[in-house]
Amino acid sequence: MVKPNERLGNYEVATGADGAAIILGSGAGGVTYRGRHIHLGTEVAIKLLIRRKQQQRQDREAFLSEARAAASLSHPQIARILDFGESAEQHPYYVMELCEGGSLEDLGRKSGPPDGYTCIQWFFEAASALAHSHQKGILHRDIKPSNLLVAFENGTASIKLIDFGLADHSDPGETAATVIGTPLFAAPEQLCGRAEPASDVFSLGATFFWLLTGKFLSSGDVSKVIDERLAAVSYASHLEALPGPWKTLLASLLEIDPLRRLQNGSEVLAALHATFPNHPLQPVAWDTTAENREFSPNAALPSQWTEHPDLAWSSLWTPTAAAVSDGFGMSVTAQRAGDSTIYEVRRFERLDLDTAELLVAQGDLFARHAGQLGLGNVILERGGDWWSIAWPSLGDTDALSWVRQGQTASPGEILAALEPIASALDGMRHGGFESMEIHPSMLIISGGVGGIPLMFSLAVPLPILPTSEHPSDSAGTMRGASGASLSARFGSCVYQLLSGRSLPPAAFVNARAYQAIPRLTEKSNRFLSASIAGTMTAATCRDVIRGLAHEERIPGASISGSLTARPASASTSSLRSHLTQVIPPPAPAVILPVIPPVLTAIPAPQEL
Repeated sequence: MVKPNERLGNYEVATGADGAAIILGSGAGGVTYRGRHIHLGTEVAIKLLIRRKQQQRQDREAFLSEARAAASLSHPQIARILDFGESAEQHPYYVMELCEGGSLEDLGRKSGPPDGYTCIQWFFEAASALAHSHQKGILHRDIKPSNLLVAFENGTASIKLIDFGLADHSDPGETAATVIGTPLFAAPEQLCGRAEPASDVFSLGATFFWLLTGKFLSSGDVSKVIDERLAAVSYASHLEALPGPWKTLLASLLEIDPLRRLQNGSEVLAALHATFPNHPLQPVAWDTTAENREFSPNAALPSQWTEHPDLAWSSLWTPTAAAVSDGFGMSVTAQRAGDSTIYEVRRFERLDLDTAELLVAQGDLFARHAGQLGLGNVILERGGDWWSIAWPSLGDTDALSWVRQGQTASPGEILAALEPIASALDGMRHGGFESMEIHPSMLIISGGVGGIPLMFSLAVPLPILPTSEHPSDSAGTMRGASGASLSARFGSCVYQLLSGRSLPPAAFVNARAYQAIPRLTEKSNRFLSASIAGTMTAATCRDVIRGLAHEERIPGASISGSLTARPASASTSSLRSHLTQVIPPPAPAVILPVIPPVLTAIPAPQEL
């Protein structure tokens, strides 16, 4: 439809190495090309309308009307409309900001579902965009994974909503039977030609159901999907495999009767906050320099430290118990004026320049991952000669004591509770955290009784210095772990929680020293032993969690695609016969809440 380097107003279509125009996407309503501003050089996306010859006037009017409506929306989670015009062939087009990360559909099909923390944040961002649109009286009509783009900004990945009915706007004079939107994600009433804000809510629910599970609410060709959607009574059975909070939230979005459904984006936001009351909402850190664009904080993010150059620490905090010194810093419980919360505080004074810089950088990473670490709000402050890191008090029951008391939980429950911790460790490992210790004594336990899900919290003792400079090894340091990778040390922590005993130190260098965990399958034991010994490269801590969940056949779990087997060694070969003798049949399957399956072959949503 357009030629390479073709000019469209102040913009031109970008050309690839093959000399062809670079297409970012296409659908029933148009083709989107990569472009740039001729004078400023800024990268943009340009969408041209595909017009039906018999309805050119209606199409153009609808395209222009919706472009104006979308341009009137000013929200950080809505892609900005920058320009509108017509090509030399009189094809209408509009220019919008470029989102480098592609769509949620692209991400899900390539890399599988994001972790639970990221899904919550992106759901919040999508719902925020929808709430703003509804408050302005604008319906989207076509919420789906391909219309939620991932934008990289200052080391974070955020969601941008696009295509506010620009292509799928119903034309004047069409009958009530006209289908608006994409049937796989459309509400029942929308398939009958009646769209309302609650219809967008249903589509948002269907979109995140797909993102979390890799499944559509309906399957088959377009006709079959429509028949099933119009005949459906409830989607409750589809949600059974989801963790409780997501099941409750999505059920309120996927009600068949629009009157029983959440009515608009604002109600969805309120429901999200009620469902995840303790989840800190903050941008998702993303390392765009990595080849696979893995989640990782970026040093360019603004610092979260609050400066108090003229104040003493004691003017801000009131200790509730005597401070304890570890020879490097002071640990104390304290309160702030007007706040009844008891905080655990790490306070430092008169640090040398190098250590202070390290503490500030690591504190930022620590605070950004506070939600995944189960800490809630982390307060970072610094004065003229002091620094302090504070978080709400976690309680007294650590995982090591829990294990020693003979308490336990199913492998599925333990892996589910560790998954957010694993994601946080992966995100922090580039800031000096690679050398940190990780041990059950550092994990604080909550829940696990009375129907309350098991939860772990991890307060990392900062700063983490290079091993040779560390003032003293803590009681939690495990011999044999010092030269192991962070994922291997995390694996040893998982081992102790699942087995109730310490990992033999030699298992870090030789799988023969690994003692099998009776309640895990042979494949699970082999995977965990190889990950710890380094005969299989579990690149991340999440790989350890997902690999075990996959081998245990826990519903909703999968193995990450980043695992790489190293050449077989004598130690792994000899382990096979030993494991076979001690492992009983697999335990009953347990739902693992936040580890949905990798989407290896997801069919592209069909447009009507």
